[in-house]
Amino acid sequence: MPRPLCSPKIENARNAADWLRRATRDIGLGFHPDTPASEYINVATEKPLFVGADAEAFDAARMRAFEMLGERVYDQGLRIQQRHLRGVQT
Repeated sequence: MPRPLCSPKIENARNAADWLRRATRDIGLGFHPDTPASEYINVATEKPLFVGADAEAFDAARMRAFEMLGERVYDQGLRIQQRHLRGVQT
């Protein structure tokens, strides 16, 4: 999995929205901000997408996005996924 998902600098709402866009792009439409790293599986290899320190860092970033956006994380995520579905670059 790309390292930016595991080691982002989330210092404000804009950083959090950027991280949500990367997560949606890199994980795909199966991404949900409530889903912990341990539940993401690579369908081609049937192996976890995140393990060890990367899983911990992904979950820390996910929680930081909630700290910065609060419940707006869901609205942001939905808009990003809708754009993704329409083929708009996120």
